[in-house]
Amino acid sequence: MSEVHLDVVARRVSATPASYIARARHQTRAGLGALSDLSAVWTDVPDTVELGVVDLFLSHLRPETVPEDPPLQGHLGPEFAQQSLMGLTEMDRRLDDPEYLEQSAAILAAWPGIFKWVHYLLKQYLASRERNDLPKLHNVFRFLDFYAQSQRFIVPMVLTPGCVELVTECWMVEDASQFGAAKGDGILSRVATMTSRTLAILLNQSTARGKADINERVVEAAGGDAESVMQLLLRRTKRAIRSVRTPQEAFGLLWHFNLAGQLCRPVPPPLRRAFFDAGGVAVMTRAFVAISSVIRQHFEETTSTGMALLSSCIIFFSHYLEADDYLSILHAIKAGLLHGFLECAPAIWQMEQRIIDKVVAIVRDALPPYLVYSSVFEAILPFVEAVQSVAHFKQSLANPAIGAAFEPLLTFAERRRPERQFETGRNVESVRSCVNRECQRVDLTNSFKTCKACQKVYYCSPECQKIDWKAQHREWCKVSREEASVGHRTRSDQNSVQLFAQRMAIQNVAIFRDLVKRDFPGTPIEKVVLCIDFSTIPETYSVSTDGPEEDQQRILEERGRERGCPIMQCCMRNGNTMECIWLSAPMSNFWGTAGEQLIDDVV
Repeated sequence: MSEVHLDVVARRVSATPASYIARARHQTRAGLGALSDLSAVWTDVPDTVELGVVDLFLSHLRPETVPEDPPLQGHLGPEFAQQSLMGLTEMDRRLDDPEYLEQSAAILAAWPGIFKWVHYLLKQYLASRERNDLPKLHNVFRFLDFYAQSQRFIVPMVLTPGCVELVTECWMVEDASQFGAAKGDGILSRVATMTSRTLAILLNQSTARGKADINERVVEAAGGDAESVMQLLLRRTKRAIRSVRTPQEAFGLLWHFNLAGQLCRPVPPPLRRAFFDAGGVAVMTRAFVAISSVIRQHFEETTSTGMALLSSCIIFFSHYLEADDYLSILHAIKAGLLHGFLECAPAIWQMEQRIIDKVVAIVRDALPPYLVYSSVFEAILPFVEAVQSVAHFKQSLANPAIGAAFEPLLTFAERRRPERQFETGRNVESVRSCVNRECQRVDLTNSFKTCKACQKVYYCSPECQKIDWKAQHREWCKVSREEASVGHRTRSDQNSVQLFAQRMAIQNVAIFRDLVKRDFPGTPIEKVVLCIDFSTIPETYSVSTDGPEEDQQRILEERGRERGCPIMQCCMRNGNTMECIWLSAPMSNFWGTAGEQLIDDVV
């Protein structure tokens, strides 16, 4: 109804509210008209609560009145139920108001019947897909949306069997043409926003109450296809990004972030994996960058709602990145995560301390160790260069607190720059040798072939490959593939990490000698393992006598013995886990006169 029409109806009902309520109790056409007027304006009419308008709505939502089969022609029960739900929706601002405690308690007591009607109506609309059913679906779901935001009603909703599944089915409605509506229909857009919000709230409360299977239930309700769920979420997020120009428009992304955070919980993994495979990290990062830009441009106009949106973005990245592997970090950085943080840093540093701490944990603590990977380092370089040239970035970093958060990352990136240039000049791919122990020729022409299965070792000829397969590689290749499937490191990053570790060993050979003298005096030198921990900033060095598994250690020792190369262990961070690789130290006669020849002897 228009505002003018609502005013007319309100004046008409105000004249005889008791008469309207009495007529609306009877399921006739006249009663339906009276109920329709009451549901629209009762909150603006004096004495309607005292006259029992809430009880009137509940009387049409009793569970025993829900049809078991499609209703007979002319049966008005569903129309009365819909109008009653619309009337109860107007209670939204009063649900947690002590003045309306009695009415809220009555609605809560009637919840089983109410949900039975909601379930029936929404299922009918989803099944019919007629054009005039889309507004009805919107109106009925609006009831669920408002009540899900009430602390009093959200728990009963979570505990109601089928509620999460019903909300998921409505959330999956994507194509307006299914209802005969035009593309870009505004009602469908509002339904998408409401269903995203309600589903996010339900999932959050379900998780809080220990319902570990909640995400699996969402996937099942969506047809059993985790990929479809994530692709729909990301399509809607992309559409929302395109319309972000003001803080108010940016707020539409809030529930996309909240929902993504709930669906991407580490356990169970199918939805999280589907999110990654669909490019979700980059999409959500671009959404965050758009939000950050708007907040910077309209900082003085940013309301508590805008700050809540910013908080949701930060919480999403904090939870997602801390539990995922380095490729998610890489995709986020490439899509502008660091630019986004620094764009809105003045706003972030005015938020509560727990949100600031999450940003600091990402920028200062989590990201620098990943610079050991060449791909991450190269992705960060544009940000490092922007910091030196963009005026408002410089201004933000002049703030001591903001500068302290970003300084370790920027400092380590600058330190890593010449080392990375060394790697590039060495040409990582050219540092190869045939792994057949009876051969071990160095590849001076970049002509050796890699094992197609693990892509980690090289052979100078098919004959050497066959010999090594029987001798050792059959078992090691299987283990190597399993490790790669967990770490998801690219081959270039694997080679880069190895070469970087060898470079660090060359530069710090004196440290290793001192550690051996201090910790393992008198130990046979071939039993000493060099350890570099890249999960700390700066990296830390130690020595040990604990080697790899027996077969790996035997191979490394045999190779290293001929060249005087000890075994090395390198540890890297990968999400919330640590990964280690074993290789030979980089030079002949490592403990004597340091040679110059780099040898890629990774097993």
